[in-house]
Amino acid sequence: MTAELKERFNISLRKRIGMSPPILSESKLAAANIYIKRLLNAVEVDLPQQEDIQAVADKIWTHYTGGPDTWSFKPRALRLSGWALFASAKANPGSYLIAEPGLLEWYETICRTRFRARAVLALVHSYLFNFGESNQHQEKLRQLCKKAIEWADSPKLERQKMLLDQHRLLEPDGPEWLSETFEHSSKTAAEFIQEIGMGGGLSGSGYLRATALHIGKTTRRRLSQRQLTTAELDRVLDFHFVDTSARKFFRSSAGDQSELAENLLLPFVDDDPAPDIQLLLKNFLIQHWGDPRLDRSNWWRVSDTAQAVLRRWLVQETLEDFFRLLDHQSQFYEDADRQWRYRSAFWQAYLRGGFITDAWVALGHRVREDASKFLKASSIRYGNLKSGDGARPDHAVLILRVGSLVVVEWSHSAKCRVWLADDEQVPQFYRKQYQRQELVTGSDYEQIHHSAATGSWQGTLANYIKRRTGIKMGLRSLMPND
Repeated sequence: MTAELKERFNISLRKRIGMSPPILSESKLAAANIYIKRLLNAVEVDLPQQEDIQAVADKIWTHYTGGPDTWSFKPRALRLSGWALFASAKANPGSYLIAEPGLLEWYETICRTRFRARAVLALVHSYLFNFGESNQHQEKLRQLCKKAIEWADSPKLERQKMLLDQHRLLEPDGPEWLSETFEHSSKTAAEFIQEIGMGGGLSGSGYLRATALHIGKTTRRRLSQRQLTTAELDRVLDFHFVDTSARKFFRSSAGDQSELAENLLLPFVDDDPAPDIQLLLKNFLIQHWGDPRLDRSNWWRVSDTAQAVLRRWLVQETLEDFFRLLDHQSQFYEDADRQWRYRSAFWQAYLRGGFITDAWVALGHRVREDASKFLKASSIRYGNLKSGDGARPDHAVLILRVGSLVVVEWSHSAKCRVWLADDEQVPQFYRKQYQRQELVTGSDYEQIHHSAATGSWQGTLANYIKRRTGIKMGLRSLMPND
């Protein structure tokens, strides 16, 4: 219908009925449609405003303590009353209403005689959302929710009752059951949460937070048993976020997030996972907790044992990046060190032995421009090597901790230099800026990379490391396999 015809139709209708046709969004029909959808759980739950909850909490407190009967028990106030249980009355700050002795029992009498379907739904939603906020009274509220559903005995609650029964949402083991159900489901986290009727405002509920904690424990077991594929692990990790699609806003507290980090790392204290699982976990942890070598603010609650696993992966990544860099440079610069595979084999052997506990790279600005194309780690994380005093824009430096020694290797044909860890001039790890002098001055030992194919420099350097640290490596293990 064109705009002109539509207007002519409206004029004709106004003449016949004496009024304009109702706007659908403002009509009682539309309001009824939304109401029915809410009852059938076809739309997401909206959380009430805090000021509305507070107003009802104050009225409940006044009524309960024997003051004037200011609570009118009107339908809207009854619907908000379940949420008000987890608020403090202004006249009694510092304590939830639900924690007041005898109040929940008194409130039960009101539920029994006055609650209708929508008020019961609101009470259940409040229980799910505030799950874990008052553990001492949680069991009583759970039982009250079950009673209220039976008291209301309304066909409007059939859909909700089906969801509650099917997913055991009002049973003592509900979050654990939900965790197991999700584990055996093929649905995404978002689909699963929608299916159980906890989308919208309930997506940030304490109930789903408790479920996520159980999922974290289950994930640890499944990682230990090597049961997860990358796709399945990705699906499980999504559940830990309120916004599952964008992975924003952890459901859990900082302490619970630390527990999640441990659940993801502790299965690999002795053995690394498959490379694809390791890469997924490493990137996930770095993205959401940060690099523990650079910023420990999100890691201080995580055990040293768990952190050591991630640091081991990061050391491995750093070594791989450095020698990948040497390989890249050897294609473009005549004086780039073409012994990279020998140096790589040498230090990879110490890494496999568990003797390299720290590794860091500093990049010249020309190298940094190209680094993102072939380095595993973000080149932004690595330090900058300032040009000048013999350092060039195409240079890169690798800094290693091997036992009680600190080793510096250069990307070009520079010497390998070694410091004792307690030397005053020992190079520092994980800095943002480096100058050449601080990476060459005051070393305890220097090694030229000569006769690599015969193992000459490798044997000499390995003997020095053994003399200083007691670490013994056979020459064959320090050479390339080919």
